[in-house]
Amino acid sequence: MKKMYHTVYLYKQMNGRAYNLLFNALKNCSNDKGVRFFKRAIGSSFECDLFKERGMIIYLEHDTFKANRNEVHYHAIGIRLNPKRLIKKHEYIEVTKFSDYPEVTEAFREAFAGVKVSFLSLETTSPVVFNFDKLSTYKVKRIDYCINVQIQGAREYMELIRRADKPKSFEIVEKYDPISKRKKAFSNAYYVKNKSVCINFYDKSFQMAQVLDEYKQHPTPRDILRFEVQCKKPKVNNIVQKNNIQKSLYKLSDPQTSMENLLYYYEKTVGLEGYYSIKKAKSIIEKSNHRKKYKERLVEVLKYIARKRSVWKARENCLQGKKSFDTAVKDLKKLGINPVTIPDNWKVPSLPNLIHEIVKEFIAPN
Repeated sequence: MKKMYHTVYLYKQMNGRAYNLLFNALKNCSNDKGVRFFKRAIGSSFECDLFKERGMIIYLEHDTFKANRNEVHYHAIGIRLNPKRLIKKHEYIEVTKFSDYPEVTEAFREAFAGVKVSFLSLETTSPVVFNFDKLSTYKVKRIDYCINVQIQGAREYMELIRRADKPKSFEIVEKYDPISKRKKAFSNAYYVKNKSVCINFYDKSFQMAQVLDEYKQHPTPRDILRFEVQCKKPKVNNIVQKNNIQKSLYKLSDPQTSMENLLYYYEKTVGLEGYYSIKKAKSIIEKSNHRKKYKERLVEVLKYIARKRSVWKARENCLQGKKSFDTAVKDLKKLGINPVTIPDNWKVPSLPNLIHEIVKEFIAPN
């Protein structure tokens, strides 16, 4: 089984002396390489772009708190890391697997080699242990579980997925559109979030072509969709408590944990049912044991969702009420019908759910 994750945010606290040494070591190495080391606009943290081209950005955080009339100083290093790019600089498609972990650990250590030399050269009194190059000593603040699905007809699937439901407590993520001068949902992605989780399903090939010139110039796999569950601090804490594990990257990338989270949120959003045209779905409904009037009701719900182009938009505008709507959606799913239907102009009666391709990825050898 594959462990699949993409971006992680790591952090580690330290004392003030170690912070000052690390600060100066990173600053010196950045100056030598001609890369940015600067104070961020918000807060008191600094950003170091020494390893940015390898998918790693370093943040140095320092804050002061009052506790019983005493000042408490907080010092920490934070690292936003794409492990796959750390071991393969120009890799923008593949996700990190468990079999990559030893290589990631070694690449992490090697990346900090110059910083370690500078750090130790600055120490003139009692020695301070340098262990910032040991990946296992960091805690995880955020981890993005994800999986790539390469499928023919990716853009058509993306259009269907964009119409999927949103779980309770989640909101649609929007971006500003300069033409309409208002915020809109992403045109090539399904993107929702709450305080602890972000769920993002998007056309990876389209995204790369938009932002990377080198992706356009080199032959790379097309028709790739990525399903991503970004677990922020509250969710990470929940996973740690539920599984009684440490906050290490190794433990949080456990195969069972990554699979459970991806499948759970996939079912809550896209669903596990196949896609059908309204005509084909109607024929399935007609063969069910429901009463005639309720069969008609189920067909009307499908048509209404199709008109609104979204399950959640249809729910919010349903005149019969949300409870009645949810009951109909639940009964459609029991019949194996996804509430999102295939547009009539596609002239396609049915499409399989991507869950089958996702499961194949999970059970494929590393």
